[in-house]
Amino acid sequence: MGAHPPDPAEDQGARRAGVLHPADRRPRLVPRRPRPPDRVRPPPPAGALNNFDRVLPAPQSDLARETLKDPYIFDFLSLGPDVAERDLERGLISEVRNFLLELGAGFALVGTQVLLEVDGQDFFLDLLFYHLRLRCYVVVELKVGEFLPEHAGKMSFYLSAVDHHLRHPDDQPTIGLILCKTKSRLVAEYTLQGLQRPIGVASYQRMPEPLRGTLPSPAELEAGLGALKPLQPGREAVHPERVEG
Repeated sequence: MGAHPPDPAEDQGARRAGVLHPADRRPRLVPRRPRPPDRVRPPPPAGALNNFDRVLPAPQSDLARETLKDPYIFDFLSLGPDVAERDLERGLISEVRNFLLELGAGFALVGTQVLLEVDGQDFFLDLLFYHLRLRCYVVVELKVGEFLPEHAGKMSFYLSAVDHHLRHPDDQPTIGLILCKTKSRLVAEYTLQGLQRPIGVASYQRMPEPLRGTLPSPAELEAGLGALKPLQPGREAVHPERVEG
């Protein structure tokens, strides 16, 4: 015998009674919730602009690129906004420990205003370092204004002179770092494209003058900590709400 089609009346009554018809037992497709969009992660902070990949061999270029950063934070300096380059240099040297910590591991200070004599003329490097991991000299030039293309030309000359007068045969090529208050990324990129010496360009930041004036100096902090008397054993600390008038 053939199967009789279901009676609509019986089918409706079965639904009211909670009885499912065999045709209703088929799996139902439940619409999936739309997947939330992936959170866009900000790109990692860019290091100093440089031409290391083009002018240095692969292992050295990678390590040099990781060594330099941008920006450098000089919050430990207490200088006015219109500071001269020599004053900036003196401030960094007076805080040389903090300066080296900000530069990163591996930097050893060789000297300041290092004299280079070329063809009877005297030239002075702002700061000269030797990097223990890179195995090379690092010349640092300080600029209190915006980066200009001619800064890189002067740095290229310094690097050639250091390689000729100071570099040991086992040393890697000398690297230059131009630290300026501000820079145009495009101007710096165009400038470095035509240079054959390894040079990086980075900016530095200092704490705004109004904010710096509201913070205690290291001497004031040390004096304040020295005025605190250690709690004697067996004595309970006094809470302000428990002090009787």
